Amino acid sequence: MPNNFETPPHLEQASHNPEAAVDQSSHSRVRVLAGRLALTLVLTAGASVGLVTGESAIHPEAAHAATTFTNDYPDAGAALYNQAHLDWWEDENKNGIADVTLNNENDNDESVSSRGYFYKNCTDGVAYWVNKYTGYVVPSGWGNAMDWDNHASVVTGISVYDGTTNNIEPGDIAQSDDGDYGHVGFVTSVTKDSNGNVTSFKTAELNQRDNGEYNVDTPNDYSNYGTRNASGKFARYDGKDWDHFIDVNGTNKGLNNEDLTTVSPPETVTTTLSRSSSGPISSILEPSNRRDIFVGTDSGKLDWSHFAPGESSWSTGEIASVSSAIKSVSSVLWTNGKLGVYFGTADGGLYESWYQPGGGWTTSLIANEGSSVNGIAAQVINSSSGHDEVDVFSGSSNGNVYETWWQSNASWTNSLIDATGSPVNAVALLRPGATAETDIFAGSANGQLSEAWWLGSGGWNSGVSANFGSAITSLVAMMYGNADTVYAGTASGALDEAYWSPGNSWNTTTPGSASTPLEAITGLTTSSNQVDILTGNSNGGIGERYWSAGANWAGGDITTLSAITLGMTNIQQASGERDVYSISGANTVVETYWVPTSSWVSHQIGTAGL
Repeated sequence: MPNNFETPPHLEQASHNPEAAVDQSSHSRVRVLAGRLALTLVLTAGASVGLVTGESAIHPEAAHAATTFTNDYPDAGAALYNQAHLDWWEDENKNGIADVTLNNENDNDESVSSRGYFYKNCTDGVAYWVNKYTGYVVPSGWGNAMDWDNHASVVTGISVYDGTTNNIEPGDIAQSDDGDYGHVGFVTSVTKDSNGNVTSFKTAELNQRDNGEYNVDTPNDYSNYGTRNASGKFARYDGKDWDHFIDVNGTNKGLNNEDLTTVSPPETVTTTLSRSSSGPISSILEPSNRRDIFVGTDSGKLDWSHFAPGESSWSTGEIASVSSAIKSVSSVLWTNGKLGVYFGTADGGLYESWYQPGGGWTTSLIANEGSSVNGIAAQVINSSSGHDEVDVFSGSSNGNVYETWWQSNASWTNSLIDATGSPVNAVALLRPGATAETDIFAGSANGQLSEAWWLGSGGWNSGVSANFGSAITSLVAMMYGNADTVYAGTASGALDEAYWSPGNSWNTTTPGSASTPLEAITGLTTSSNQVDILTGNSNGGIGERYWSAGANWAGGDITTLSAITLGMTNIQQASGERDVYSISGANTVVETYWVPTSSWVSHQIGTAGL
C-alpha cells in the first residue's frame, strides 16, 4: 500500500530540489525496532555477483566483475539539427550539408544511424548497448520506444515482463509508455534483497531530457531507480514509470551473456532478536564521517552499529544490557570525541552508556522516574569553563517531563520541569541560535503539545503550545528564521505544525495528512531555509513534505515498506547525502537516501526473525 499522504485542497504541489548543506534536526521519538541484520544480493555486469552481508549492505555496491558497463556510444558528437523534432545528424558524406528529412527514420538520411534509429535518441543508444553487451540486434522496425514491448513480445526467445516484475537483470531493456514517444533505457546493474525482490537498478539512457545527452552519473540523471509507485512499478520522474522490462538474451544471463547462476545463492540467516514495542533508535554522524546507530530492544539490550569510510563492513555489537525493556534512545557526541547514549526503560530507569575512543563502554543508572520513559532528547553544551555539560530531557507515562543534567566534577541531578497531565509519548529539544535558551516540547496521548523553556537563568517555565486533537506519536523541532517550529505525527494520520516567533502567539497548521496513523517523523532544514519532513505511517508508507518561504507545502510518497512503519532516524552528511533509517513491523530495516540533484532511493538492508 502507498503512504496515502494526501495534500489538503488549498496546498499545491511544487518542484523539489533539496539543498546540499543541512542542519541536524532535534531527536524525535521512534516506535519499533527488533535489531538489524542485512543481506543484500547485487546483480551486476560481471561474471561474479557479490553477496553483501551485515550492515555493509546499507549502501549495496556492485560486485567486482570481469565485465563492467562502459558508455562508448559512438555518435555522441552528432550535431543538433532540429530540437523540436529531436533530430541530430552526422555528416556521413563529408560535404558539410545536413541531408535530413525531419522525423523520418526510413529514408536513411544523415539523422538516422546504421542501427535504424535517430542519432542520440534513447532508442539508438539502447540499440547500440544491447548489441554490444548481448549480441542481439534490435530490429529497426521496432519504431518509437513506446512500441518496443509490443514488437519484442512476438519475437521467439525474448521475454517481456510487466513493470512490477522482479525478473530484472543487467542487459535488459527498461521500457516506458509515457510521453509522446515513450522511453527506453539499458539496465546496467540490479540490486535485490535476500528474498529476490528488486530494490533498485541502474540504467544507461540517452535523451532522457530531450537533450540527446547520456545521463548516467551526471546531475539530474535519474538513472538510479529504487522507488516503486502505487502500481508496483519503478518510478522515473514527473509521475512517469517503467512499464516493461525486455529480456533479449534469456533468463540468468547478464552483460556479455555471463551466467548469473554461477553466483552463490543467498545464505539463509537466522537471528533471534527481541522486538521493542516502542522502537528506540538514534544516530550520530561523527566529524570523521563515521555513522553510529543505536538501537534498544524489549529485552533491555542496547546495540551499536558503526561504519566509517574505508571500512569494508559495518561493525555491530551489544554495548549495554538492563533488566527492563528500552523505550527511548537519544545520542550525543561530546567535544572530546566521547559518545554518549541515553536511554529510558519501561520501569522508569534513565541510563547513560558512554564510550571514550580507545576504551570500552560504561553504563550506569542516572535517574529513576517511576514510570515508563517514552521519549528522550539530549544535548551537550560546551560551557564557558571549557568543560562539556550534558542535559537529558525525558517524558514519562505519568505525564511528567524531567531534566537530568551533569557538570564536570559533579554528580547527576534530576528535576521535574513540567507536568502535562497526560502520558508523554514523544519529546523534542530546541536550542534557538547561540543563546542559552532551551525549549523542550512534549507530545501527549491526549493530543496536547506542551512546552517547557529556560532562558539561561532562573527557573523553568511551562505552558501548552497547541492541541492537535489526536494522540501525538512523534515530534521533531527546528528553527525557521527566528521562529520555533514543531512538527507532530498523530494517531489520526495528520502531520501537524505549531510555530511561534517573538511578539506572536503560537499558530498551528496541517501540512498534510495520511489515511492511517503517522507513527514516526524526522526532519531538517536546508541551507536555503527549506523545511523537509519525512514521515512513516501504519500502512508502511514513507512520505516527504517540504516547504520554503513563498511556496506551498508539497511532497508525497517516497517508498512503501512491507508493513507498518514504526521508527525513523536520519543522518545528513557533509556531501549533502541524506540517510533515513526506518523500521517496519515486519522487522525489516530500510535505508532511504537522497543525493543532491538526484531522487530518493530505498532498499531493504536487513531482515530478522523474532
